[in-house]
Amino acid sequence: MPPRPDAPPGPAPLRGARAGGHGATRRRSPVAGVVLAEVALGGPAAACGAVRSDAPPPDQPAVTAPGDLPAPVASAPRVGAAAGTNWLTGTDVPAGRVLAVKVDNTASARPQAGLSKADVVYVEEVEGGVTRLLAVFQTEMPGEVGPVRSARTSDILILGRYSSPGFVFSGGNEGVVGELEAADLALVSFDTARDGFVRSPGRETPYDVMGSPGQLLARVPDAGVAVDVGFRFGPAPSGGRDVDSASYSWRAAEIGVAWSAEEDRWLLSMDGRASTAAEGGRLGADTVVFQQVEVVGSPYVDVTGARSPEVRPVGEGEVLVLRDGQAHAGRWSRPAPEDPTTYTTPAGEVLHLDAGRTWVVFTSAGTSPVLD
Repeated sequence: MPPRPDAPPGPAPLRGARAGGHGATRRRSPVAGVVLAEVALGGPAAACGAVRSDAPPPDQPAVTAPGDLPAPVASAPRVGAAAGTNWLTGTDVPAGRVLAVKVDNTASARPQAGLSKADVVYVEEVEGGVTRLLAVFQTEMPGEVGPVRSARTSDILILGRYSSPGFVFSGGNEGVVGELEAADLALVSFDTARDGFVRSPGRETPYDVMGSPGQLLARVPDAGVAVDVGFRFGPAPSGGRDVDSASYSWRAAEIGVAWSAEEDRWLLSMDGRASTAAEGGRLGADTVVFQQVEVVGSPYVDVTGARSPEVRPVGEGEVLVLRDGQAHAGRWSRPAPEDPTTYTTPAGEVLHLDAGRTWVVFTSAGTSPVLD
C-alpha cells in the first residue's frame, strides 16, 4: 500500500469515486506490511463513504498511530490451482476468474442478491458498528448481486492474497479510491461506467445499485484466476465441541449461525432474523470462521465525523472454525498481505475447513462469539 498523503486542513464533504475511463481501472503494486494496533472506535451511524482527517472527530477517542512499517516479510510465490483442485471451495470444480463484490448488510439492503452463489463471504465492520460484506465469486456467477456499496481500505488488505481479482464497488471518496487504484485489483466501479449495473426500481437509493456478475467480469478480462489463499479442506480435527448455534455482536449489528443437521450446513441470520436470498432460499455456509483481528481507525472519517474502521487480517491471532456441527479453536497466521492465511489447531496441525462455501467473520481481537 503506498504512503498515504498528508491530511487536508479540514474534513471535506463526501465525494464520489474518482472519474475514469469506460470500464475498469487497474494499477499493480504490492500491499505493504502493517503494524497491528488496536484502538477504540465509535461514532454515529454509517455513511456511504469517508473523508481523510488525521485529527480525531468530535466526541471520539484518539486513534493509535500505526507507526513505522516493518520490513517486508518474505512470502511464498503465488501459485495456480492444481488440476482438479479449487482453492476456494476444496471441490473438483476447476478454478475460475475471481470477482469480489462489496455488498451492503443493513436491514435496508435485505434480502441481498447473489450471496447464495458466493464461494467466500467476508464480514467486516464499518462506521457506526454495522457491517458490510465482501462476496467472492469464481465457481458460479449469479444472475444478479447486490446492493453494491462503497469500498473501504479494509478491502485492500482482505484481498491482498488474491491474484488481481475483479473488485466491484459503488462509491468511495477520492482517498480510498486512490489506494484501490494503487493495489493489485482490477477495479469495476459504478462511478466510472454503468456497464453491468442497474438501479433496481424495487429498492430505495442508495440500496438500489445491483450488478450482473457475468457482465461485470467482462469489464476486466485480465482479472486473475483463483489462487491458494490458505484454505485447506479435509477431515475435521478431533476434540471439537458440539455446537447448536453461535452469535457475535458489534455495536449495531449481529450475526448468528445455527447448525442444521438436515441440510448439513450452518444457517445464517442477521440482527436476529433469518437471512434469505433475493433469489430464494435460506443463506448458509459449510464452514463459518470467526477470526479475531486488529481493528484500527483508518485515516478517513465520514461526513458525520465517524472514523472508518480498518480491519487488518494480517499478523496472527485466535480463530474459531465451525464445521459439521462442531466448533474448533485454533490460531491463524498471515505474515504479510500477499501471504496466504493459515489455520492451525492448538497442536500446530492444519485446521481443515469443510469443502464448499465459507463465511469468514472478522471479530475484534480478544472477542469471541457466544456458543450455544
